[in-house]
Amino acid sequence: MSKPLHPPAYYIFCDEFGDQALRKAASEFFILSAIVVSAANEPKLPSWTARINGQRRNHQGAGLHFTDLDERTKLWATRFIGKMPLRSFVLISHKENMIGYRNVRAERAGDLRIYGDDGTSFSAQPRRTLRFPNFVLKILLERATAWCHRRSLKDYGEPRPVAIVIAQRGGFYLGPFKNYLEVDRRRYASKSGVLPGYLAWPVVETDMVTTAPAKNVAGLQIADIVAGAFSRAVDENRFGRCDRRFVENLRPRIAVKGTPKSAASWGVTGLPWELSEANLSSDQQKLFLSFGYAREKLVRPGLILPEGS
Repeated sequence: MSKPLHPPAYYIFCDEFGDQALRKAASEFFILSAIVVSAANEPKLPSWTARINGQRRNHQGAGLHFTDLDERTKLWATRFIGKMPLRSFVLISHKENMIGYRNVRAERAGDLRIYGDDGTSFSAQPRRTLRFPNFVLKILLERATAWCHRRSLKDYGEPRPVAIVIAQRGGFYLGPFKNYLEVDRRRYASKSGVLPGYLAWPVVETDMVTTAPAKNVAGLQIADIVAGAFSRAVDENRFGRCDRRFVENLRPRIAVKGTPKSAASWGVTGLPWELSEANLSSDQQKLFLSFGYAREKLVRPGLILPEGS
């Protein structure tokens, strides 16, 4: 792949909250978040996390993680992030409805090639366990890179490159994910995709997709706070109730589009696509409704009774 003509104009940092495993014993929701900052603001990220850490008691240089913050600091941190020059994207997957999901053609993009001694022949070893995390991460990046593409045309009059940094985690492998993205790029070029959308390839170079420990990268730590805030707002079984205070603090930074402006399936994306299949509680529905989802997308239609019944 050719070297980009320009350095990154934007940075996307992606992190997760919840167990990505598709099994009934795992957490009910898997949440991915991405924050987008301009190249001019990327060097400021460490000072932002330092401000948040300054609110903590006895953090002693520990990495910033939402679950380690007390309630007061969570509120302060989300209010602070809600005022910063960034955009946030969140994907909320109700995992019970994704159990058994397969896209075999997409899976093959993540197969590992085990080469023989001749250096050319190989056998493909499928990593089927990667299909879910790769699938949801791609959906999130479709939205974040599309925002960068639009913003680049506005700021520069042309597409400029985006650097994508993904938090290291168990079960995620960068090489197979890049293979998965490369298939998406080819399908974008031929308009032959098997999924609803593509990354914004005019601004994406797979050589600029990297991974790093979240404890070492301020942007990933801020993405962790965004993901954690949405977990508290939706994972009723885990936390006992839906607490939307932290999400409301972040609302000014959640990406919106359309007329009227809405975050539904853009800044906030829920899976399965038909969220009524998730049987969300009334409090969980309130989160999606507040970001522009239509009620009929969240509630299964009931029986139509004759008049007078």
